[in-house]
Amino acid sequence: MIVNRCGEFLMLGHSRRALGAISAIFLKGLLWLSAILAGELTAENFFASGRSALTASEVSGAGGKGVNRLAGELSDNPPQFAAELVRAKLAEVIASPIFAFRDTEKLLPPEAVPLRQELEAHVLQWIRGGKLAPLRVDIGLAGEELFFVESGDVFLALSLALAHLSWSARAEVKAFLAEQWREHMPVGQNRIYHPQEGKRRELYKLPPVVFSAMNPGSRPHAMAHVYAVWSYGYYAEETERWADTWELVRETWREFRQQKLPPRSQEDQLWANAYLGGLIGFIRIAGHLGHRTEADEARADAERLASWLLERFAQAALHLQLPEFQGIAWFDRWREEDLGGFFLVLRSHRAKPDKFHALVPEVGVLLGGLAPQAGAAYLDFVDKSLPGWYLVGEERQLHYGENFTDYPDFSLALFQGQAYVGGRSFRSLSAWVDLPICDGDPAFVQKAAIALHVASAEQTSRWPFPARTN
Repeated sequence: MIVNRCGEFLMLGHSRRALGAISAIFLKGLLWLSAILAGELTAENFFASGRSALTASEVSGAGGKGVNRLAGELSDNPPQFAAELVRAKLAEVIASPIFAFRDTEKLLPPEAVPLRQELEAHVLQWIRGGKLAPLRVDIGLAGEELFFVESGDVFLALSLALAHLSWSARAEVKAFLAEQWREHMPVGQNRIYHPQEGKRRELYKLPPVVFSAMNPGSRPHAMAHVYAVWSYGYYAEETERWADTWELVRETWREFRQQKLPPRSQEDQLWANAYLGGLIGFIRIAGHLGHRTEADEARADAERLASWLLERFAQAALHLQLPEFQGIAWFDRWREEDLGGFFLVLRSHRAKPDKFHALVPEVGVLLGGLAPQAGAAYLDFVDKSLPGWYLVGEERQLHYGENFTDYPDFSLALFQGQAYVGGRSFRSLSAWVDLPICDGDPAFVQKAAIALHVASAEQTSRWPFPARTN
């Protein structure tokens, strides 16, 4: 499997940045496995030896503490989230966008210019290349999943990117988004892109029988994309779009609060971060349009959901403690029972890092600000046990095996956690952007845009984290 996967990376052109890192990780993994099977390696040594040199600095707020010690401190001192504290922090992140700049060209440091150019080249190739179909990814026993199915993914990624583009590229992107708004509004009935329409995104050919069986699968409630509606109006400087779609956005919110609060199903728990982001976007839109009653009611919804998220975020971190494995069967049992501290198991062999899934800046800063120990524990867990997390198409690590890779939302979620919860610097984030998985890759666009926003915020002291060199 390893040999085949390396060959696939070479064939797909991923070797430019990743091959050396992947080879090192694979070799180290074989050594780890041999030591575990021989009974020579405990969990503490296993994860300590697995710290990647590429993630070199301390996790924000962790002070170099190990994941066991952090989880122990959380258990001894469980965080309390007073309603007044949640209300104040939520009001703070609603009041002003974390990424406030609409034009960063003169703010970016010289070392950010190559990434900016790479981002613009990818975006222009995307929007000039014609209609693209959603991306199909099949990773093994976990099965097939479709990505970039909803227009909200496109609007959020390209809206975040707008601030970093040249004026000519920006005009092209705004024209593209205006067309998407007419045909695939993020909260409208047409927000789903048909899986069989458009040029294929995959870098390999698929047999026709695959297309005939394709369907979008279960999708989040449209509330998950209201933040994208806000982002489009804000970053494209087209706030009149909010008035055009107000009735539909308000109906989306009303339906959401009746059906999805609090989150009950696993799918809704997976998308809870996006739902809170949608409420933040809704409150901003309602406030801008003068709908004070709806804004106040949605603020109460957001406080309720934020409290639920914070409690879950903090409590699940208690499950991150690492035992001493007495053999591979012990490790398998621990993985099956205790990885809920970091992963939400949707079904056998399919798990998502839900604590960071679908984060927007404001939600990540809220979680990291009010539950810093839990945030540090999660990121320390990533640092020690998932050294290749940022590699698109990396060999599947640690969790729920018999899949040869992870879905592309895995690296995006952890990237968002590193940026918003961990307060990582541009220097670190830019090294973790990696390559697009396909043409028109909204995940790549998001990662590059986030890193550039952080670079601009660092230059102007607008980044809500201490200056760091990691």
